[in-house]
Amino acid sequence: MVRYELKYAFPEESLAAVQQAVRDHPAHFGEIFHKRQINNIYFDTSDLRNYWANINGVGNREKYRIRWYGETFGPVASPVLEIKRKFGLVGDKKSKKMPAFELGHDFSWFKVAQVIQNQFAGTDNPESAIFINNLLVQYPTIINHYQRQYFMTRDKKFRLTIDSDIKYQKITSNYVSADCLPERRIIVEIKFDQSHAPEAGIVTNGFDWRLTRNSKYVNGVNLLLHQGVT
Repeated sequence: MVRYELKYAFPEESLAAVQQAVRDHPAHFGEIFHKRQINNIYFDTSDLRNYWANINGVGNREKYRIRWYGETFGPVASPVLEIKRKFGLVGDKKSKKMPAFELGHDFSWFKVAQVIQNQFAGTDNPESAIFINNLLVQYPTIINHYQRQYFMTRDKKFRLTIDSDIKYQKITSNYVSADCLPERRIIVEIKFDQSHAPEAGIVTNGFDWRLTRNSKYVNGVNLLLHQGVT
């Protein structure tokens, strides 16, 4: 489904004020799911092609990640392989369930990649084959994890998420750094289907917020490289 994602960033100490602004909004945002931790491993090429595409504002770009919920380290029972695609101001997301694996500081992407390759070997679905092949020419670059709250307007046309306690770690094909760096910001996203774009102004004007460009992947790469994390 093609949709818009509008993003807003705030200092981490603004969390309570942001939550209150959401609850007070005239569109009646209600919480639709329990707060939970999201974990992502992001992938990129050796020359960080996906990172630079975002930095340079390339209109059509994509990003691969593995996502799961709950604890970051230990057995990962239900990981999902995702590709997020951007087409100018809108984008979509495609997802595929992948085999379970275990994440530790001695993580081996080569072993996980082999399991993925075996699972999808011989698939008669060309889209799945392209999806997997594109992932397997990339490498794990960073991990992030954060707490997410979920809200939806009463008419169910607009979703809003609040991400807080955002942290990043470096990951390579054979290890995960012990250093964990905080972003010290919270990120709000308002998401809606392309067909609801004419009504979006009614919702966004109800907040006294400034729209911003934001990519957690870019933020993480910038933070980890700046700090020289190894």
